[in-house]
Amino acid sequence: MLEERDINRFSVQKDFINRNLVDTRYATRELMNLLRSYFRVNDLDVKVKSINGGFTSFLRKKWEFKKERNKGYKHHAEDALIIANADFIFKEWKKLDKVNKVMENQIVDEKQAENMPEIETEHEYKEIFITPHQIQNIKDFKDYKYSHRVDKKT
Repeated sequence: MLEERDINRFSVQKDFINRNLVDTRYATRELMNLLRSYFRVNDLDVKVKSINGGFTSFLRKKWEFKKERNKGYKHHAEDALIIANADFIFKEWKKLDKVNKVMENQIVDEKQAENMPEIETEHEYKEIFITPHQIQNIKDFKDYKYSHRVDKKT
C-alpha cells in the first residue's frame, strides 16, 4: 500500500491537493518553456503567457461565473475561454500595457515594480474589468456533455 494515512482526513486530502497544485505549476512552466522554444526555433512571432489560477478565479468572480464542478466538465471549457479573454484585457487597456510586458518576460525587477501603473479610482478599476461581450456568449453556451477520457496504462 502506498498511502498508509487515512485518506478521509481533511489534512491528508489538503496535502494531496497541495502536491497536485505544485505538480500542475511545474508542468505549466515546463510546457510554457517548451512552447516558447518551439516558436523561437521556428522563427514564429508568438508570445506565450501563463495565467495563474488565482487570476482566472478573480475574473470568474468579477464576471459572475459560478464554478459548478458537480455538473460535469463545462467549467474547464469556461476557464479556457476566460483565460483567452484575459489577453483581451491586457491588449485593450493601455494602463495594463506595462503589466503585460512584464508578464511576457516573466521577470520583475525593482525598477519595473516601481513603474507599475496605479489604478486610482473605483471607476477606473471597474472600467478595466468590465465584462466584455464575449463573456455573455460563454454564459449563454448550452450545457453539453464533455468527455473526460481516462487512459488506462497496461
